[in-house]
Amino acid sequence: VQRPDFTPTKWHVKNYHPDRLAPGYWFIGPYRVLDQTTFGHGWVGAHIFDGDGELVWSGANMFSQGNVEDFRISNVDGEYLMTLMDQGSNSMVVLDNQYEVRDRLRIDNFNSHELHFVDNGTRALVIRGNPRQAPPDMARTIGYNDGECHVQFEIFQELDVTNDYEPTFTWYSWNHIGLNESTLTEGSPARRCMGGPWDYLHLNSVDKTPEGDYLISGRHTDALYKVSKDDGHIIWRLGGSHSDFPTAGDLYFTRQHDVRYRGQNETHLLLSILDNAKGIDHTSPPSYPFSRGLLLAINEKDMTYHIELQIDHPETDDRYSWRRGNYQVLSNGNIFMGWSEQGVQSEHSADGELLMEAIFAVDWLGTYRQYKYPFVGMPNTLPDIHSRVDASGPDNTTNTTTVYVSWNGATEVRTWELWEANVAGHAVEHLTTSAKKGFETKLEHTGHAARVVVKALDKNGKVLGTSASFKTLIGDEVAPPTPPAAPSFFSLGWIFSSNLLAFGCGFAGSSLVLLVLWHLKPRAAFRRWRSARYQLLLRHGKDDAPFEPLIEDSDAFSPSLRGASYYAYD
Repeated sequence: VQRPDFTPTKWHVKNYHPDRLAPGYWFIGPYRVLDQTTFGHGWVGAHIFDGDGELVWSGANMFSQGNVEDFRISNVDGEYLMTLMDQGSNSMVVLDNQYEVRDRLRIDNFNSHELHFVDNGTRALVIRGNPRQAPPDMARTIGYNDGECHVQFEIFQELDVTNDYEPTFTWYSWNHIGLNESTLTEGSPARRCMGGPWDYLHLNSVDKTPEGDYLISGRHTDALYKVSKDDGHIIWRLGGSHSDFPTAGDLYFTRQHDVRYRGQNETHLLLSILDNAKGIDHTSPPSYPFSRGLLLAINEKDMTYHIELQIDHPETDDRYSWRRGNYQVLSNGNIFMGWSEQGVQSEHSADGELLMEAIFAVDWLGTYRQYKYPFVGMPNTLPDIHSRVDASGPDNTTNTTTVYVSWNGATEVRTWELWEANVAGHAVEHLTTSAKKGFETKLEHTGHAARVVVKALDKNGKVLGTSASFKTLIGDEVAPPTPPAAPSFFSLGWIFSSNLLAFGCGFAGSSLVLLVLWHLKPRAAFRRWRSARYQLLLRHGKDDAPFEPLIEDSDAFSPSLRGASYYAYD
């Protein structure tokens, strides 16, 4: 990509069975530092890629080159729209397929783990932080006997999309999940309670059953919970130190993410998770040889469960997603796994066969979740172009006009047409046509096209959009035009005489005008100059008000490398 404002990550992609892949684009939110505090770079933020890893849309600049999480397509009140969590503004954001903001809602005590729409898009589930002091009697359950314990409790809420996102259900971990359920027990109880807030639970996903109850995942308790819609009590715990189900051997999971309801029959409830099997803390060794996707069948009557399907991490070296990840079921039944670390993702058949895997070309980027959806992007902007002419051919005797064209977010473009334009910017002569190749396409025309426009065509030849005209830049070496015939001595003399006469007349006329103005308005001119000078100072409030410099150094917006706090694990 030649555009300097876009620097998306590149991919290494392996398609083992391309004919069996589900149609769609990848929705990714790469980031380098989780707790980003300043402007980042063009490789972070909301991005859409095609199945070959080619950029389709960069939303980096739209969100100030800041982190976004959970970027996906959601059913929002019956309409399929893009949704995400914008870390920079602590907001949930809804975008249409023209990349325009439909809704933005600031969330107090923002938690970027979840923005999940349910009930045909009429409700949204979100998570919020709730740091507070746990009373001494609660602190004593973990062996801390010196007063209160500073704890990061958490809240999840159901919001009514049809009524300005008003809360319809609010649940607090405070009075439902005890501190002694936490498996994040590094350090002494005093260190946890006094150095906090201690992230004892770490909610990272919420879903809803058809009956209206809720499923939640606590990463730092290694447990899934079913929560009553009526009063919020815990119906059952699956996993962790207080499990209501027997967990042993392959059934044991830890540091899990992305609990999702997947259906049920008369005997079993189906749900999926990503079993990370390892965290970035050192509380316990890995619970399994690698991270895996799990489809669990739960018998709520007999209080037993089994693994219906297991999706293994596709990499052969580091096979742990030790921070984040997700499990998505696609429209054709395939399963799309986001493994988070270095952007690893994979697509599998319904029975688990590996069909595709991809990984970032750099090892210092990661993601929170990764999704795949069919999508039509129709930006309301124009295609962007850049044109330059340079000398080419033997002995640089020929000019070549080179044009780069892209249209951020346009999914339906198949062909580009290059046209020469007149001074008014209208296309007047067709120069060349090229198939769209990746995000940015290069078009070349033999000759010097002084001004150009580019048209975007769909698969049927319909014009989707036309760029603004661009005055071609002149390269360092351009073949000179054919020189005109040399003028004769007499013609040179005539030109010199004419120019001398014109100069003399012009000088005399200008002198006369200046003389008249000097005698007529000297004081008025001075007053206007003085007034303008003071008006400039007044616009800045005071005579000694400082002038703010315009920041032009892009390096001033480099991301902070400050890590998360000790207990703020992903």
